[in-house]
Amino acid sequence: MRDKHFPNIRIIPNSNYPQILDIELAGFEDWKKYDSLEFHWVVYPYSREVAANHLEFHPFEEYVKDILDNQKSAYTRIQPSAPKRFGIFLGLVAALIVGYFHPEDFMSMEGIVSFFGAYIAGKELWADFDRYLVGFTRNFKLRYIEPYYSFRLEKNTTLAQYSAFAKKHRYEKKNITPEWMDYIEQSNSKTVRLKYESLNTIDNTPRESLHLLSLHIEPSKIEAMLKEGYLLGVKISLNKRKGFLMKNTELYQSLSKKENGALNLKGEWMPGMFAKRITFTGGRWKFFKDYGKMIEGKIIVFGEKE
Repeated sequence: MRDKHFPNIRIIPNSNYPQILDIELAGFEDWKKYDSLEFHWVVYPYSREVAANHLEFHPFEEYVKDILDNQKSAYTRIQPSAPKRFGIFLGLVAALIVGYFHPEDFMSMEGIVSFFGAYIAGKELWADFDRYLVGFTRNFKLRYIEPYYSFRLEKNTTLAQYSAFAKKHRYEKKNITPEWMDYIEQSNSKTVRLKYESLNTIDNTPRESLHLLSLHIEPSKIEAMLKEGYLLGVKISLNKRKGFLMKNTELYQSLSKKENGALNLKGEWMPGMFAKRITFTGGRWKFFKDYGKMIEGKIIVFGEKE
């Protein structure tokens, strides 16, 4: 069962390159009604012969490698500003205290050292408080969450413009580039998180599919990967601004050995189902209106057609 109001994700084996699975967004007529879309992908091979380093999400893994190697990239690392702001705040408080009680020491070496000492202490204090707040609220309906994204697109650079132009020829299909991105590698799985914001600038018809990313499998591991199967899961967040908050319709579905399904709250596999929940976010605060319900249907399919 297909609902045109939910995304249609297709996992398509590349006819020219058997080691590549192309992932496309198709048949989603309502996507431009939202302020942003998010796709969080995870792949976990079932074969013990296949590890995370045998799989790659392209092109985003390439971007991250460039950044870690201090090479030029279309993306740049996001530097958290909250610790610095809190450090500056405490530094100013220290400077005001010194200026009020000991004005003769305000411009002295002791005053300057007090300012920088408070600044450094403030940064460390905020980092500790941040970790504590994340852990303390983890099981509440209102939670303070870890940042989802570590990298941001440098939109106006020449490199980004040439990269977007080249991708049209590389994939032979229209594509959309996320403004925000993160990549996580563990021993047996890989995760990539993508957030798209400039939705109204993309010219396409409802019937036209858009290339999102590709999963590359090391050629020597293709047989083991296909024989034992794998889990390829996606979390989709359809985000619409509501005043100062963002309303998020979150959808979860996976392919396990090419079978559609999702896990319920008990951790049980529910074939032919996907999970849906509503949350609200403001900054790094997230409110879980509900913990999800199971719906029959497909939002991710293997192959060109259902």
